[in-house]
Amino acid sequence: MTNTNTGTGVGTNANANTAAAASAGSRTTSSDKMGEKEYVTDLLNSEKLLCSTYNTAIIEAATPQIREDFKSVLMDQFDVQNTIFMAMNEKGWYPVDPAQQNKIQQAKDQFPSSVLNA
Repeated sequence: MTNTNTGTGVGTNANANTAAAASAGSRTTSSDKMGEKEYVTDLLNSEKLLCSTYNTAIIEAATPQIREDFKSVLMDQFDVQNTIFMAMNEKGWYPVDPAQQNKIQQAKDQFPSSVLNA
């Protein structure tokens, strides 16, 4: 197998592989395309990951100012995530059943009142 350098740091075999990959990637079927629901679900999942990452950054922040800056950005991201969730919920893509009052009370009973009122 001969690999000639083209002066770009990439040999001809790499160029051939890249062209083959690009050609294969251009063949799509209708099942490969994301619909609106899948796109928005992916967007919501990305926001969740981003919020988790900012949360870790807040915990690990080296200075109080950086911590406050990350907290501010995280709060903005929570708003974006909520907007996406609400849009999905309105379209029926992320239905949420209202909590039953007795289940809410059971959850509250698991914790001392001092924790709930803090």
